[in-house]
Amino acid sequence: DYDGFVDDVWTAIAGQKNKNLISNGNFSEGGKNWIFHKQFNGAADTAIVKEKNSNVMKVHVTKGGNFSYSVQLLHENIPVIVGYTYKFVFTIWSDVEGEMTARLGNSIYNGETNGFQEHVKVSTSGKSFEIEFSPAETDPYARLDLNLGSRERTFWIKDVQLIRIK
Repeated sequence: DYDGFVDDVWTAIAGQKNKNLISNGNFSEGGKNWIFHKQFNGAADTAIVKEKNSNVMKVHVTKGGNFSYSVQLLHENIPVIVGYTYKFVFTIWSDVEGEMTARLGNSIYNGETNGFQEHVKVSTSGKSFEIEFSPAETDPYARLDLNLGSRERTFWIKDVQLIRIK
């Protein structure tokens, strides 16, 4: 009687090393699998633009809103497993230098972080960021939040990856 079936399924879904768990992280399918969310007086629009040989998500924040999370670019259904180590990688720049917040939250969205929350210093030239983390709990549907609100500016985001490294 084999009782490791669930573990086998988890390993097949989220346990593979070096596999990008962010679907459409290169924006080759436009905004597919991404959620653009505005709240608390935030206003913005998005477009996919070409930059050299890459597709780039352009987020033009026309009204920053009350909080950093007044304008968000989200990706849901990211499977993460306790005991594994992951790396979140993305490239971002803006027309105005300043911070934005990148975080991995739980699927029962109640504002809890399940992995990382980093305030990233965004410059006017493209810079790649890497954040290594281990999730606090196993979650088949974790959510990536890129919080872009609180002030007017334009962001360019590309090459978004979340991969298991250990």
